[in-house]
Amino acid sequence: MVVAAAVVGAFSLSADDDPGEPVALPSSTQSREEHPATLQATRVVDVRRETVTVRETTRVVSGGPISVEPSTTSLPVGLRAQKSSIVSEAGTNEAFNKPTSVESGRSITIEGTYRLTDCPDLLPTQWPSPVTITSKEWSRTYIRIEEPQRTAQAICPTSKSKAKPLAGLSGSVQPGHHVVVRLSWLGAQPLTVAAIGSASGVAATAKGGPCQGDCITMVHQHSPSVFRLEPLERCSIGGRANLLTLLVTSGHSTRTARLSLPGLANKVCTS
Repeated sequence: MVVAAAVVGAFSLSADDDPGEPVALPSSTQSREEHPATLQATRVVDVRRETVTVRETTRVVSGGPISVEPSTTSLPVGLRAQKSSIVSEAGTNEAFNKPTSVESGRSITIEGTYRLTDCPDLLPTQWPSPVTITSKEWSRTYIRIEEPQRTAQAICPTSKSKAKPLAGLSGSVQPGHHVVVRLSWLGAQPLTVAAIGSASGVAATAKGGPCQGDCITMVHQHSPSVFRLEPLERCSIGGRANLLTLLVTSGHSTRTARLSLPGLANKVCTS
């Protein structure tokens, strides 16, 4: 709905009047009202070698218009952004680098390209979205989602591990239904676990503590630390290795370490 308003006014000030802050007279304006938007979306993720392509199409079914802009969300470990573009109905691409408006009844297709940086050691914990909806009120339903599993066997079956054992770091899997890992560290400086990599070939998240900043846990010399592992998908077919990879920092050195934990594969595949 278009609303137009014209206001004409006059005023005067005497010498003793304090004008205070400047006062602007209203002028003729035009504005579009933004209504709560109902959206339908499709999402297709394709992985070919080290390249990940995420294509999302968002249609404004009713309400709107909506505003979309390139995503600024931090990427999970194991992924690096390369580019994002708007894909037209004719299949042409143009750079997606500024906010864009989508009217009711229209749709927009955004394609983001990413690179797998450390497969199979650091598996993505989620597939990213190349677009952020910045409008205030909206609801979205995904009517089609196609995504590969986040397992080493699914996304990088021929990649070789570059993670190495870290002297002084050891661990074990604790008894119980959940996947709980106990780490011990003999180094003089504390060891920070920044992220979990592959757990028996499966992407996983973890909760532990205490830890300062955006990390999972901190292990001190002769003071073991415990954290709980959450596998994000089922164990890979044929993937039964008891291997856990960790992104760790000690002092100013960051590396991907590997640990062999007896019983890890059975826990991951059955939890």
